[in-house]
Amino acid sequence: AADRVCYGGRLLFSSMTEYVLRFWKLYQGVPKFAYLAPMDSHEPSMLRIRTIDQSLHDLIRDVSALDSDGRETIVILTGDHGPWYGEYFERSRAARIEVKSPAFF
Repeated sequence: AADRVCYGGRLLFSSMTEYVLRFWKLYQGVPKFAYLAPMDSHEPSMLRIRTIDQSLHDLIRDVSALDSDGRETIVILTGDHGPWYGEYFERSRAARIEVKSPAFF
């Protein structure tokens, strides 16, 4: 299961964040934009989403450290509502409410 979301023996999102950091360092002083879509977190058990947290934390920390005065970096985090299927959805009251009122979540 986990090997299907790996690239070169590493989780796909970790590889993506490392690439963005290398790109950020290589092009210091030049306006940049990066977009990451962690699709490896979309699976029924909702377990893989935990693997994204540390990589995202490290990326934000490291990119922010390259901006000495904190005025050149903007981080925008967005998300969808994830999969509406599987055990989480079936057993979660919050998930059932979200279908009717997604703006609350």
